[in-house]
Amino acid sequence: MDAAGLLEQLTLQDGNVLADAVSGRKLVLNPSGVVFFGIFRRHGDTDEAVHQVAARYGLSHQLARTEYRRFLELIDQGQRCEGSILPGRHHAVLEPTAACNGQCPHCYHGDRSSRWPREQFAAILDQVRSGGIKSVSITGGEVFSAHFADAFFDLARELEERQVTIASVSTNATFLTEQIRDRVLAAIPRTTVFRISLDALRGDLLDRIRPGYRNLADPYLPIRDLDAAGYPLVFTTNLFHAQPVEAVLEIGGYLRQYRSIKAWNVRMAVPVHHGDGERARSPARRRQLLGTRPSPALGLRYYQAILEAHAASEFPFDVRMGNYLMTSLLRNPAALTAFGGGHPCREDQYLVTVKATGDVTQCPILTELAPDLTIGSGRSGVHLGDGFEADLPLAGLDTATMACHTCPLLAVCGGGCRLYALAYDQGLEGCDLPAKALLSWLVTDPAGLLRRNWPAYHSRLRSFITDPGAVTRIYQQDTAGWNVP
Repeated sequence: MDAAGLLEQLTLQDGNVLADAVSGRKLVLNPSGVVFFGIFRRHGDTDEAVHQVAARYGLSHQLARTEYRRFLELIDQGQRCEGSILPGRHHAVLEPTAACNGQCPHCYHGDRSSRWPREQFAAILDQVRSGGIKSVSITGGEVFSAHFADAFFDLARELEERQVTIASVSTNATFLTEQIRDRVLAAIPRTTVFRISLDALRGDLLDRIRPGYRNLADPYLPIRDLDAAGYPLVFTTNLFHAQPVEAVLEIGGYLRQYRSIKAWNVRMAVPVHHGDGERARSPARRRQLLGTRPSPALGLRYYQAILEAHAASEFPFDVRMGNYLMTSLLRNPAALTAFGGGHPCREDQYLVTVKATGDVTQCPILTELAPDLTIGSGRSGVHLGDGFEADLPLAGLDTATMACHTCPLLAVCGGGCRLYALAYDQGLEGCDLPAKALLSWLVTDPAGLLRRNWPAYHSRLRSFITDPGAVTRIYQQDTAGWNVP
């Protein structure tokens, strides 16, 4: 362990909240954890630190070492995904294929045919490794589909040969057959997070192709087998126009049966392609789209229903709504801290993505919104060498020069997501309108939902607002009445 490097990125806030500046993760430490962190700051990962733990708690040297190592593993995220949070630095998203069996109207992909040629795997991965990348998230397209499954396991093997960790794999799980499950169990480490897209349970809303399920009595059995094997699972539900609120709540109820779920993400789909605009794809594809972009407040009716369900019976996993509202924070409001100035992307400031086309960009959706936001092509010889992070498309962003710098919500927003700003025509330095709607709703709490059920959270949230009246006006002018029952 690089104790000095870890200490540089960790800050103890408010006496017991440990914040990781690289990943954005926050931990609320119990009293023993605060003591352990103090010992770590003074003595690092040394025998003296173990001696101090043993003396403080009257433990044997062996037990003290075990407990201290467990604590260090907790605070050192390293290259692991933690719930829905990616590792932060030295991490890349690999999109080796854009092809997918689904026809989701909210999909951000404009290109559904590109893929890395098998003979170029080694060259692309060598470039990734040369940039100091230590872990990757593999996404698509659908990596377990018939056209790519064999290549996926080849890719996994080549990453292992280069000592690059597979931190997460994204899938719609429609090809997760028993055969694929067995190959996963044999080839993929149990620390790998499976990020599963689940937008509906009802047959009339599900992808009707589902070829992997034809011979399964229970279509979700292979997913449950991964759960039983201990793989961490993160489910994501994208909100667009079509889902009834009850259908989304049904997903939440279904997920309660899993034991390895680390998070359920419920968020508005980024409206990359919509209506008849230039972002819409082919005429045939336009027929599947749902017209105009949704209101930035579309998510509120779903979030309200999820909060009411959580108040009645707590979800046993963290529910993350719209990038800001997490049930873990409702339970531990001390982990809610104000954002200072700086880069708006927080968790993904240093993220790099190698697209199926070979383009190198920051986050996977970015070039679908603005094709020029790349740092070149991985196939044509872009080298991710030392210092490449300074060339990332969003590297120079700072809330001090953005529209955010005068916003009364900045302390609880931190700048928002650039994807939503671009998708809602606010520009690269403009406002994340869905975040603005969500946060003004939370701070105002017009129905008293937070004040009744989580008053400590709501009080702490409001304590960061220097001008509550201005936030109330934002809610009344921009959010009230937008798709909220």
